[in-house]
Amino acid sequence: MVLKLVDTDTLQEFIISDDNLIQLYKHNPDKFMKFIEVSSFILDSLVPVIHNDKLDLVLDTFITGGNSAKNGKIGEIFASQHFSKCCPHIHYTDTSGIPKSGDAIIDITNHQIGKIMIDYKNYTNVVSSEEVFKLIKDMDTQNICYGLFISYHSRVSRKKYIDYEIHNGKLIVYLTCCEMNFLMIDMAIQYLIRLYECNLLDKSEQAHELVFHQSLSEIQKSYEKIFEITQTHCQHINTIKECCEKSNKLYTKMLSNAIETKTSLNSVLYSMDERLQELHRESECNIDSYDTLYYQIDSYVDKDKDRIYGKQVLDLSKELDIKASYCEKDKSIHFHDKGKLQLFKHRLTMIFYSYSNEIQYNREYESVKNNNYYINLSDNQELWKIIHRRFISVN
Repeated sequence: MVLKLVDTDTLQEFIISDDNLIQLYKHNPDKFMKFIEVSSFILDSLVPVIHNDKLDLVLDTFITGGNSAKNGKIGEIFASQHFSKCCPHIHYTDTSGIPKSGDAIIDITNHQIGKIMIDYKNYTNVVSSEEVFKLIKDMDTQNICYGLFISYHSRVSRKKYIDYEIHNGKLIVYLTCCEMNFLMIDMAIQYLIRLYECNLLDKSEQAHELVFHQSLSEIQKSYEKIFEITQTHCQHINTIKECCEKSNKLYTKMLSNAIETKTSLNSVLYSMDERLQELHRESECNIDSYDTLYYQIDSYVDKDKDRIYGKQVLDLSKELDIKASYCEKDKSIHFHDKGKLQLFKHRLTMIFYSYSNEIQYNREYESVKNNNYYINLSDNQELWKIIHRRFISVN
């Protein structure tokens, strides 16, 4: 005997043949349904595992080893993603797996130009004329009159960066050295459309042909100028990125120096305060000097940035007049009734105690364990605002 269940949402059928489950369904349907719900929840919560053979299959596309076919495949993947996301007016068909069909065929919605065949090249050396002839043969086979030949990294033999050619009545636009810049690819498509709109292939009258060639020459110069401007624009973007990286590194260094100076100053001030108040210390709790706590962080924590975070916590506790002590047993700096800074080799965690029945916390920066607030230290400014609020809050 078997039991058949149907998911009303997906209409998927499930067959249960286990005798124990069937008996449970007969004698206690409610308990059976609860068991099914819990099982479904557990299955949905499981993280799918990618086996090594499947992972190798995914990564194989991007491990080219210099193979020109694999290099071209990467270009096809990125171009396909670009057209599907950014060009809804262009119908893109991947034809790389179809013989004599190029790498892709696009069809522009609401335009009379018809289909355009695209061939991608991801070579490091100059692309030979033989590759161009292959595209022309594919266009002849599929009866397509317009083609786009794209070379990501290298020039095409005897062609400009952006160029065109008419071969047996078929118009081909060439785009080279565009470095997967899809703004340039969009520009090349527009260039091809403009050539079509100039009716270059209409040679019914010799006078018309001369006018067409003059117009075409002007369009060619305009698009060459656009190509140069686009390249300059990309260089400017790269320069801005480099300047931002340098500025960020400089800012981080300045911030680190400022914290180091503040830490050194607090060390001196804390020592002076210790001497002045030595006779007035509270006898009920242990208090370590700032230098001692600083030494514990410096000697136990490996990374410089984590040491800086620890010093920032000590500086903040000093400003708020919160006493602290180090406990070797749990490798933590205790701020008495407030919480503790737990030291690890590769990270620091600030734990604040909660004495209230109501738990309120920021899910992005905090977690709650055993009714306490856990914060992993980083350079996020919002996180430090939370730490400051936790220190000054009344338990």
